Amino acid sequence: MQSVEELKPETEIVPLLKLVDDATLAAALQAAKDNALAFESASAPANQAMEQLEKSLTAGEKAMARDFTVARMRFNGSRYDIKARLNQSIANL
Repeated sequence: MQSVEELKPETEIVPLLKLVDDATLAAALQAAKDNALAFESASAPANQAMEQLEKSLTAGEKAMARDFTVARMRFNGSRYDIKARLNQSIANL
């Protein structure tokens, strides 16, 4: 995996990949998928809380709504970055 992440040439990677048996690969793939699902489960309460907070803002509180929108966008950006890294780990396998 390190060779792939370091973008080593295919001629260096192929011999290493031949050493990995199907069971090991399947276990690694399942672990990566489990990590992605665990992140989704762990972040679900925060997502729900953000939605509830957004609904509780009144229309007259424009400054607060704007600040909340910025915070929500930062939160979602971080969440999407983590999801992308987890998905990339799955794809690398």
